[in-house]
Amino acid sequence: MSADNQFPDTNNDTRANFYQGLFQQTLPSFLAGYSTTKRLVIHMDADLYSSTLYTLATLAPILKKGDIILFDEFFVPTHEYLAFKNFTESFYINYKPIAAANNYLFITFQIC
Repeated sequence: MSADNQFPDTNNDTRANFYQGLFQQTLPSFLAGYSTTKRLVIHMDADLYSSTLYTLATLAPILKKGDIILFDEFFVPTHEYLAFKNFTESFYINYKPIAAANNYLFITFQIC
């Protein structure tokens, strides 16, 4: 959301959609109408442990080999990092890191 509480203009680019609300409120309805066989590129910007873990667990059924997950605040040990660790251990998700920057503040994983 912008400073004036408006969604950014996407110039009618259908590759991007914006949803306002908590992940728990918006992700289930989005996924109910979502289907693709293409590789996913998921940019995680949930910040907090609970939001990150909820989102990853909800996305688990659609993740497949080759999908990419990017984190923007991975270095905080009790939030995105811990949520990803708990998620991959609980769902037996195999992954490999493919990029990292700024002391692992930003990191990208590929699902194996």
